[in-house]
Amino acid sequence: MNNKLRVHSRWVSSVVFLGAAAMLSGCDSGSEALPGAAGSGGTGVGGPVSTGGTAGAPPAAGGSVMGGTAGVATGGSGGSGPIAPMVCNASYEAEAMMASTGEAVEGGWNIYTEGSLEGSHAFKGGKTTLTVYARGSVSGGEWPHMVVKVGEQTVGEKDVTTDSFMAYEFEATVTAGTSDVVIEFTNDSEDGQDDRNLYVDKVEIEELCGGAVGTGGSGGGGSVDSGHPFSTPLYVDPDSKAAGAANSLSGADADLMKKISTSPQAVWILGGDPAGQVRGAIGKGGSQLRVLVAYNIYNRDCGSMSSGGAADATAYKSWIDGFADGIGDDKVVVVLEPDTLAHECDPTRWESLAYAVTSLKAKPNAHVYIDAGHSGWVADGTMASRLKTAGIANADGFALNVSSFQTTESSIGYGKAISGQVGNKPFIIDTSRNGQGPAGSEWCNPPGRGLGEKPTANTGDPLVHAFFWIKKPGESDGECNGGPGAGQWFQSYALELAKNAVF
Repeated sequence: MNNKLRVHSRWVSSVVFLGAAAMLSGCDSGSEALPGAAGSGGTGVGGPVSTGGTAGAPPAAGGSVMGGTAGVATGGSGGSGPIAPMVCNASYEAEAMMASTGEAVEGGWNIYTEGSLEGSHAFKGGKTTLTVYARGSVSGGEWPHMVVKVGEQTVGEKDVTTDSFMAYEFEATVTAGTSDVVIEFTNDSEDGQDDRNLYVDKVEIEELCGGAVGTGGSGGGGSVDSGHPFSTPLYVDPDSKAAGAANSLSGADADLMKKISTSPQAVWILGGDPAGQVRGAIGKGGSQLRVLVAYNIYNRDCGSMSSGGAADATAYKSWIDGFADGIGDDKVVVVLEPDTLAHECDPTRWESLAYAVTSLKAKPNAHVYIDAGHSGWVADGTMASRLKTAGIANADGFALNVSSFQTTESSIGYGKAISGQVGNKPFIIDTSRNGQGPAGSEWCNPPGRGLGEKPTANTGDPLVHAFFWIKKPGESDGECNGGPGAGQWFQSYALELAKNAVF
């Protein structure tokens, strides 16, 4: 019932939002694990891979095929022999899904009022089995009713009639592409001591990968790009400022604040010991992907609200090398130096970004997106030229609208105009505060703004790798419009953003 919203507890573990994320257990072909790239002799691999991708080798066992563009493995001839279909299995932990209501409990997530869990998945298309591990509690002699959807398609519904976790299986023919998997609880009730709730442990998805394996044949060279990084689980910080605020509030305000606290957001690394900060952020996320913002360029913000940064180019290069050392072999996304290319106070900084890209990309699992301002600032041709100076050729892509309010539509148009001039590089868009668009030219805590699209890789455009919350909603832009210093918590503004959200 609604009155239970006032007694939810803190998240009890590392919570992950699956805006477009599932931890895949790998693709299996019989009893043999598939290699990530063709080797010498042995198994030849062929067939199409992830949705929207280019035909090529499947990912290595344990890898992800969700979202993004699959790479191509070159070299090596395919083998002959019996052909077996490849089965891909994905598993979503309930705590890792976006919840409209409820709380984490031992063993899963308690949907304690009518509401849902959801997370996106890149379906291969065709026959698919979804298995929900769930249990229920009875009220008024009735068990909780569960509805399972893929996008707008209802694939099945059942009463959950056990008080211990049990597998509830649903089969469906699903269209290829990225869609939300939704678990709904539809008949909440409370009768005296009895409280009807739906508890979900996890959701498993089994489908054919869309390729096949033959034995024999010669190996060869080549490499496989398993897709862009936002196709993997993203970490949500249970100890964020928004989470603390949500736990201290009650009623409608608590519900509003949870719109922020349950969404993944970037971690900003500013000055200090970069290696230690990066290792701490990565370690806190466990196996989940962390999105980090490197924000320590010299003459940062050209002396404005977020001034500071490294002393000079030499100091910055040392700092970014430390940042890279902190990454090591871990998989991370780095958004590189917001506003640096848009500002013109010190163009020497653009060349320093090229050094940073090289340093970071020396780490095997670092994905670097250079900040490229926003659609209301610098002309696309000018920005494309600056990106080239900053080393976009060696980066994974670029980032738009960081900490800004430009609409997603205008950001996509701007991004495509730039992309066509820099080798069709993909981009990500900060949607943290663009739900109501900009307030003219006002950029510092403008009133009336709202949260934009929730973080997801389901953008509908292969050039747009993700909508993500790079700016932490609720952190002030500076001492303006009633706000505290830049980066400090501004709770009334956070609530206003949530109230005006597009979801």
